[in-house]
Amino acid sequence: MPREVKSAEEIQAEVSRLVHEGELVREDGAVIGVHLPRAYADGVREPNGSNWYMDVFSNSAGYEGWVKHVYYKVQSQWDLES
Repeated sequence: MPREVKSAEEIQAEVSRLVHEGELVREDGAVIGVHLPRAYADGVREPNGSNWYMDVFSNSAGYEGWVKHVYYKVQSQWDLES
């Protein structure tokens, strides 16, 4: 399945939406800050083929596994527009 190309804002919004739909996050009423994704320099890609990464999630202590799951899911489906 080809990756969809999205803006940084669209990727940020999708990751945030999915993170906050998580059962534990929702039950706890946690607010996790999701920062904009950044493109890898010089056309570098992750082993999964992604051309972007996110390295900052505010207030994610206790939810790291869920946040990482969501991040990898979106990263495997969408590329960051250049």
